[in-house]
Amino acid sequence: MPKRVFDVMVTLAVAPLVAAIVGTFAVVLAFELRGNPFFVQERIGLAGRTFRMFKLRTMRHVGAGEAQPYVVDDWQTFVFSPAGFRDPRVTRWGQFCRDTSIDELPNLLNVLLGDMSLNQAPVTRQITSPTSSATS
Repeated sequence: MPKRVFDVMVTLAVAPLVAAIVGTFAVVLAFELRGNPFFVQERIGLAGRTFRMFKLRTMRHVGAGEAQPYVVDDWQTFVFSPAGFRDPRVTRWGQFCRDTSIDELPNLLNVLLGDMSLNQAPVTRQITSPTSSATS
């Protein structure tokens, strides 16, 4: 429960700033995309429960008859675009949103709804000496 309280308090604290940023970029992307600037996708959460995840849309839809700019021959090498390849479907402002992670800010709504949680760096332990019980 303390983690949930932390998530809600931090999300509510940054909500006014985040709402202004998301609102501004939603308007900009709506003009650039000529449509809905939000991307909603079903995701699987804790215990296999599905939820709707919200993001800003950064790519335009491929038009009818438009071919994909690359063909994936080897799915073992990569799943997404090849490294260094700029996907032409990503809009100019969409690329900026991706580079700055602004497209992820609507996820805070999912945090408020309890579907997601704010990530914290995992606790790792550094090994400073061998664990051997043998003495020399």
